[in-house]
Amino acid sequence: MKLWHVIQWGNEKDGFNGWDTQCVVAAIDLKSAVEKAQELFGYYAINYRGGLADTVRLLGDDGRPDGEARLVIRIWVAFGDNLCHYETWHRQTDTGEWVDFKTMYGE
Repeated sequence: MKLWHVIQWGNEKDGFNGWDTQCVVAAIDLKSAVEKAQELFGYYAINYRGGLADTVRLLGDDGRPDGEARLVIRIWVAFGDNLCHYETWHRQTDTGEWVDFKTMYGE
């Protein structure tokens, strides 16, 4: 299973420009990670922004071959930075599609 850092920009209390709502999920692919995180965002974040995730980072692997997506690190609110420059995908606001960082922003 891969480990995914899933981020929703902003938070319930401070709005879109506040600190980011985030969690780490183990899942077989990006789609499964996003679905699990959005389910959790909707439950724990009082459905802020409809529970949608905005950014996903691939952190690594937990060694399990496969299985159901699960929460690894519970939801927290903090600045959602990428200090290690992990591979990242962003949700396009107009289409809802997930695009990798290089495609979205270039080199």
